[in-house]
Parts: sequence; structure tokens; C-alpha cells
Amino acid sequence: MIRVSIIYNKVGDSTFDYDYYVSSHMPMAGREFNAARWEVDNIVATPDGSPSPIHCIGHIYFNSMEDLQKSMVEPSVGKVMGDIPNYYSGGPPVILISEIHEG
Repeated sequence: MIRVSIIYNKVGDSTFDYDYYVSSHMPMAGREFNAARWEVDNIVATPDGSPSPIHCIGHIYFNSMEDLQKSMVEPSVGKVMGDIPNYYSGGPPVILISEIHEG
């Protein structure tokens, strides 16, 4: 399983519309990328109680690296990336690709 994690850092006075992200953006991204599934981490706390440096983390899952690579084509990528300003004002998010090993 391959996971793409999209990290939305708190940058200066950046804003993040969680409701839009969950109800509109992530369902659209899942469809456009033909993902196996998606999920969202709403960051609510840190262990020491300090403010989180992150607004939110989105995860999109693919069955294989090949499936991920097939999905990363225009116009889908442009449509999904072009939607970012509708919910996040902190510039480009950090995007990480992981290979998942479960126990």
C-alpha cells in the first residue's frame, strides 16, 4: 500500500477551512486520483499542550506505486492542486509518499 500524506503547516497567519477540505476537496481528490481510500487527521493537540505547528494532514492511499503514478496526470493534478487556495492560505503543502508496512 502507498500513502501520499499532505501536510498543511501553520505558516504565519495562515488559515485552513477544515469543513471544506473534508466535505469537498478530499472527496474530489479521491475521485480524480482513483484512490483506494482517503482519510484526514484534524490535529487537535500536542503531547505537551503547546500549539500544533500543523493545521491538518490529509492521506490518500493507493494499492501500488503504479496506481499512484497512473493517477498523477493532467488534468487531475491541476484540478486538485488548483483547489488548494479554496481552503488553505499557507502556500504549497508538504507532500510525502510512503510505502506502508502493517503488522
